[in-house]
Amino acid sequence: MGTCAACGSRSPLISEALGSCVVCLRAGDSRALDAAASRHIYYRRAFALPESTPRSQGGLLCDVCSRECVLGEGEKGFCNVRSHAEGRIGGGERDGAFLRRFQDALPCDCVSAQLCRRKGEKDGTQIGVFYESCSFDCLYCQNWRFKRSEQTHPVSADMLSEDLDASTRCVRFFGGDPGPQVHHALAAARQMLERASGQDLAICWETNASVSPPLLDEMAELSRQTGGVVRIDLKAFDDRIHKALCGISNQSTLRNFQRLVSSAQRRDESNGFQIVASTPLLPGYIDPYEVDQIARFIAGVDPDLPYILLASRPDFSMSDLPSTSEQHAWQAEQAARAAGLKHVYLGNRHLLGPNYPE
Repeated sequence: MGTCAACGSRSPLISEALGSCVVCLRAGDSRALDAAASRHIYYRRAFALPESTPRSQGGLLCDVCSRECVLGEGEKGFCNVRSHAEGRIGGGERDGAFLRRFQDALPCDCVSAQLCRRKGEKDGTQIGVFYESCSFDCLYCQNWRFKRSEQTHPVSADMLSEDLDASTRCVRFFGGDPGPQVHHALAAARQMLERASGQDLAICWETNASVSPPLLDEMAELSRQTGGVVRIDLKAFDDRIHKALCGISNQSTLRNFQRLVSSAQRRDESNGFQIVASTPLLPGYIDPYEVDQIARFIAGVDPDLPYILLASRPDFSMSDLPSTSEQHAWQAEQAARAAGLKHVYLGNRHLLGPNYPE
């Protein structure tokens, strides 16, 4: 049961960790926005992470993502992996990457599996590459534990590519987010494709799409060539809600999404390449109205685009919220279809919980 710092209302759908209700955030109430901003600083400080986007006078620009950190000598970027050392920005391909990797038997449980051309395969494996960094700061992140990683053993692209074997059918780069370490991910993907030597191997991505446009183009091109999936998380449409939840504006993500879908070959029926949108249904905040706004935006770009609504079990600092209810999921799905989208799916059904208390 949380309390909104702006209007004083109390509800099980207000996270005490955020200290703001969706109504006040949507209205742009400065008290609600300030309360949310202060929570981001509090939790990043607890993990000894940069509290804001660095803007050091006379520093070097890191242009990998939309934060565009300006780093002084010895300073780390917001992502905590890009850094200024000896006159250059480190954290690229040649420096290795902080990640975890694993192999799953197909069919796997990734969110896009229901749309993947390999969903029926049972004789292969997927390599999952989880990058331990992110340009966002989502207070409900279900993969937040990477924030406390000591990050002492970077993995080279060569080492990662050696995980490929004859059973590998696809490689999924996710996180965190692959964005801050995208140079490494691209190098590893290319080395894997070269090592595969004719083997049918799909390259897939899960990303917040805040990476710079040319790099996003490279990511998508590898998926287009190999019949992979690019899944882009659209976490909120209202920029005030997005900033409160994720600590950053959504404008670069929306522009990149629109640009990529408009310019890329979205679907190649001959090899299964797809661009997919998804949204976590965060109780109390990403409500059917917010889904309607996201869906209208997607439909304005391409109404045939697949859209996955993700049931959520809030985690990290917003773990006081309930799981997505069946009613919430149903209403969100109806809103997305009414907004003009033709292919709407519900993911993470196993996380659905009971209806919210009145």
